[in-house]
Amino acid sequence: MYGKHLKELREAKKLSQDQVAQELNVSRQAISKWENDKTFPDIDNLIRLSRLYGVTLDELVGVEREKEETTEKDKEEGYKREEVFYHKESIIGMLLIMIVIASCLIAQVGFIVSIIFIVLSKELRTKKWKWILRIVCLVALFVSTYNCYQILSFYFEPGEATIEYLG
Repeated sequence: MYGKHLKELREAKKLSQDQVAQELNVSRQAISKWENDKTFPDIDNLIRLSRLYGVTLDELVGVEREKEETTEKDKEEGYKREEVFYHKESIIGMLLIMIVIASCLIAQVGFIVSIIFIVLSKELRTKKWKWILRIVCLVALFVSTYNCYQILSFYFEPGEATIEYLG
């Protein structure tokens, strides 16, 4: 891994392995072993190589390069994770909306579920689903409230009660 980078730097300076070996007072075989990742140069030779190639020690051992590669990989993985997250949140949002709508069929349950889901909608990270769920919950809350009123008015209709005098 480092060897390939060392070779690229040497070739960029248009130097042969013999020339680098003479400059560092090492054998050509040592340079070959470094470039083929069989051994790694000691710190003194790393410093000499960095001066010879005109790069920092970090650049010489590929630290900057690894960071850039890692950053690109992290970005790609981040996009994939975000895409998966958005897909999961969309499914969760649709399920919650279906639960709220279904709960309207039973007035008391719809009333409670709507209130709970309005509070829980804060947990959704996507603004779109957060607001869609809140709007559906509010509509369901009104529908459930109306259904509760209808049920109560059926059982307790005004004017139907009669009072008998037992006396």
